[in-house]
Amino acid sequence: LAARTKHYEVIDYLISMLVDNPTDNWKGVGISVALAEFGSQAVGPLLQLLNSTNENEYYGAFEALSNINAEFLLPKLNLALVDNNPQVRRAVVALLGLNGDASLIAPVLDVLQKDTDELVRMSAAKALGRIIAAIGGIKEKEAATLEVLNVFKKENNPAVITSFVYALRYIGISGVTKYIDTLYDKTISQPVREGIISKPEAGHLKK
Repeated sequence: LAARTKHYEVIDYLISMLVDNPTDNWKGVGISVALAEFGSQAVGPLLQLLNSTNENEYYGAFEALSNINAEFLLPKLNLALVDNNPQVRRAVVALLGLNGDASLIAPVLDVLQKDTDELVRMSAAKALGRIIAAIGGIKEKEAATLEVLNVFKKENNPAVITSFVYALRYIGISGVTKYIDTLYDKTISQPVREGIISKPEAGHLKK
């Protein structure tokens, strides 16, 4: 118990350092890596920090969370998918995408279909591409891609579709153009085409 209490004191101290040094990027990275070493004990406080309006604090927390072992991280991320703050939800779906676990396709698809915040849905679309990219085997990737495309065929928001098309680049399936063409047929072709050519990838914190 004493050791656990000590750990939380260290976590609180590291987070206070992260908050007190918002402009020191190098120090922020070091603190984030140190926080990640505490695993599940650091997840709660770091998820809370995702509410910060300071980008350095936010990205510091995101960096630390992205380095925490999935075993400790994923159970608490699933709970945070329904957080009241869309900024937190955007970060959470992005973190799920970084884990590349095929079992996460279903909860991320659920966010894509049910969330009312456009940026959350765009983040979910990109996360789906990253998850699929991490699946081993061409046939498995294609099956997962088609599963996701069945949902996107009902999608009418060009920004969300464009985010997924961007994410398809991670997948690396030969002939992936046919999937992109399927989405072109569903949405307003020209804006999406222009977006793919010229628009930078949307971040999960802001446009």
